[in-house]
Amino acid sequence: MPLLKPAMNEQAFLKAGFLGFAGSGKTTTASLLASAIAKRVEGGKPVAFIDTETGSDFLIPKFQAEGVELLVVKTAAFRDLLEAGKEAESSCSVLIVDSITHIWNELNEAQLAAVNAGLKKRGKAPLKKLEFQHMAEVKRTWGQWTTFFLNSRLHIIVCGRAGFEWEWEVNEDTGKKELTKVGTKMKVESEFGFEPSLLVEMERVPKGADAGAGWLHRAHILKDRTDTINGKAFDFEKPGAKAKVGDSTAVYKAFEPVLKALNIGGAHVAMDTTRTNDGMFNDDGQSPATVRAQQVEIIVESVQNLMALIWPGQDAVAKQTRLMFCELLTDKPSWTAVTKMPLEKLQDAERLLKFVREQMQDRQPFDDASAAIEFVKLCREQMLAAVEATAL
Repeated sequence: MPLLKPAMNEQAFLKAGFLGFAGSGKTTTASLLASAIAKRVEGGKPVAFIDTETGSDFLIPKFQAEGVELLVVKTAAFRDLLEAGKEAESSCSVLIVDSITHIWNELNEAQLAAVNAGLKKRGKAPLKKLEFQHMAEVKRTWGQWTTFFLNSRLHIIVCGRAGFEWEWEVNEDTGKKELTKVGTKMKVESEFGFEPSLLVEMERVPKGADAGAGWLHRAHILKDRTDTINGKAFDFEKPGAKAKVGDSTAVYKAFEPVLKALNIGGAHVAMDTTRTNDGMFNDDGQSPATVRAQQVEIIVESVQNLMALIWPGQDAVAKQTRLMFCELLTDKPSWTAVTKMPLEKLQDAERLLKFVREQMQDRQPFDDASAAIEFVKLCREQMLAAVEATAL
């Protein structure tokens, strides 16, 4: 069955990420968007909320005003993230995770605790932070969430704390390298920031110059794979303490083009998880290509040693016989050409040389290189005949 097929829209659910600093409005905006999706797109199905900051307590009136049930679990445990996500997929319309940063940090702390427990048993000093070799296991575990996030039949909005990105740049005046702030990123596993199809950075901006004028929540669209609102910015009034019907309208209208570009109600395929790399590496972690290269290296050495055992020495006849044997194998009197032969051809050459060596045990060495090679050809014919007879 061919892998390639005609392209079609198989993204039926929103996968969004909201990042921002404290007070930027990421939780409020994500919640208003979730309630609007539940009410306007998914027929009023509940919204699930994985809450690591107890912020969901203050959002209950907003969901009640929209007539959407809010289901909450307060936890920062990674295993709860996966379990609650699977529960939500079966009964809810949208899953909010706030904050994913806490869950990522908790997973790292759990790994550090496990590593230090092992070090303590061996009488070694504990680590203050995970080292490079430990992160592979953390990332492998985190990959379970990434797969669920992308493939689940569930709208998911992940909120994460913002952190600054820094790069080394050369100061033109001093000629020295300096750390320069170049942007912001979500404080989470480094690759996860690339996974959401919609990435929004929230910012708190004053409504006016006067003190006490209040704040707006500004949403900067950092990434939109539908390209319907990419690069745009939207300002939302900070909702009042008393929630009312329609608070989510402005947020929904801003993101509506993205939702309309999705294949709502249709197939949702992010990546085919049934196709894996099982069998690509052996028990030692080596790929077939590496194993094959090692086999070639071993058999090349075996062929060279067998030639030296059958036609030893540095006299003219021995040298000429070895060169003529190389030519018999490759049409070139070149040992380098032999080393570049495919593995299967090298294996054939090794079997032939072993047979020749057996047949030479009761014979005197040849005084002529041509006669030696004719004997090799005869041996090869005998081997082929024996193979054919066995096949019959």
